[in-house]
Amino acid sequence: IATRVEEHVVATGLMICGAIFWAYTIGAGCAVLSNLDPDGTEMNNRLDALNRMASEQKLPMEFRYRLRAYLRESRFHEAFVRYRELSGMFSPQLRRELAAQVSGKWINKVWYLRSKDHAFTAQVAEGTHLELFERREDCVHLRSRLLIVQRGLLSQNGCVVVTGCLLGEDMIVCDSRVQKLSPILSLTFAEVGSLTRGALFSILAEYPPESKQVRRAA
Repeated sequence: IATRVEEHVVATGLMICGAIFWAYTIGAGCAVLSNLDPDGTEMNNRLDALNRMASEQKLPMEFRYRLRAYLRESRFHEAFVRYRELSGMFSPQLRRELAAQVSGKWINKVWYLRSKDHAFTAQVAEGTHLELFERREDCVHLRSRLLIVQRGLLSQNGCVVVTGCLLGEDMIVCDSRVQKLSPILSLTFAEVGSLTRGALFSILAEYPPESKQVRRAA
């Protein structure tokens, strides 16, 4: 037990140093824990911003539920987008090989897009546009595109299209009268990759063998 003034000063200084060290340790630990899931932290910030906007704009409660649900599902969509941005950091050779590993499986399902040239596969993958649709959304602008269902369920002509399936393989045909342009509806939250005819033929201009194969199919 401190009895002299000097001892009280030293004890007080040690307690202050201990409190500072303890506060720093707790703060550093909290920072590490918060960085364990940066995507979750970002999502919580977005939900907070949405709640503020909905409150200020006095949005209907049912509409708020839909917006929150879409934001939660968009977490997976954002992951796809980040992976694509990440692939752009690699060298051309690595990008081609990565595209062949990641997107080659679904591209090879379209027989007229099968190619041994990884550069062509990479160009097709990069030309694919990713979109996220909410439940029961009319995907009217997708009807004349080549589609790959990355996640979720779609419906066309009364048929359910599941994850991994393709639609719109006939989009290479010039005459729209022979294309299947039936309405497409998302049954669940659906992650869909789409490739337009214009984008495909712009890519084919640089690859004569693949262009000949597609034109033969058309």
